[in-house]
Amino acid sequence: MIRPGTMRPSWSLVVFTVLTQVSVGLHLMRAWFRHAIFECGPPTEVGTIVDPIRPAALVILAIGTAAAMLHLGRVGAARFTLSNLKSSWLSRELALVLLFGAALALFYPVERMSIGAPARREILWWVVASLGLAVVLAISRVYMIRTVPAWNSLATPAAFFGTTFLLGAAVLTAMLVLTGGQSYFDLVLRRLSGFVAVMTVWQLLVTGIHLRRLGRQEGAARESARLILTTYRGVLAIRLTSLIVGAWILILSTLGDQGSDHAVTIAAAVLLASELIGRYLFYAMHRRVGL
Repeated sequence: MIRPGTMRPSWSLVVFTVLTQVSVGLHLMRAWFRHAIFECGPPTEVGTIVDPIRPAALVILAIGTAAAMLHLGRVGAARFTLSNLKSSWLSRELALVLLFGAALALFYPVERMSIGAPARREILWWVVASLGLAVVLAISRVYMIRTVPAWNSLATPAAFFGTTFLLGAAVLTAMLVLTGGQSYFDLVLRRLSGFVAVMTVWQLLVTGIHLRRLGRQEGAARESARLILTTYRGVLAIRLTSLIVGAWILILSTLGDQGSDHAVTIAAAVLLASELIGRYLFYAMHRRVGL
């Protein structure tokens, strides 16, 4: 039996989940590409270019967390949410977000001032990265509910991690260009744009396969697919088109000899908008089974 009614998409949750994943993705992309970045030119000059990027993940996470607080309504609700860590993925999600934020806040001054031995800083890099991956996993698990077939699928973590890596790479690309690093980081930017291309294909495949599987099932699963392909078909078209167009603009802008700063920024913004729309559709396909 399909339970009547749907969950109305909450923009505060859309913003929280997507921006949190952007924050994680940005830190991961910086972790993976940092050696390549610092081999692109004199350390002092490269450091000057990279400095404004260092706190970006923390700022983005803070904005996303503020959106979550809007959804909870008050700080007291957040305290209550943290009270059930043993059995609640929602509690674990919030706890991991707070730990990840604290780790980021600790990490950036350590990195900026080169505190401690390089090997210890390397360990700290990956401790923060591991916490970030745990955050994305926890967010995914919150929605993998048995009574919501459209969410209780491997497509949920697949899409959420896809958002993490896609937007992390896109935002890092835009920041490297905007801070004046295109002449230094040509090879890194090409690699990042190639990664964006791969993750764009990943997101398209996850969306297509998931909707096809839902359509082949019965009850609430099929109703979720029907809802997206009929009531929200225009929104779905905008989501998929913006995903492809944003990736295409970013790739062309970074592969060309005279890439445009504005074009790369627009591409990253379009990709962010596409993922926000995709997350809105994720909430829109909510259909419960049972009474």
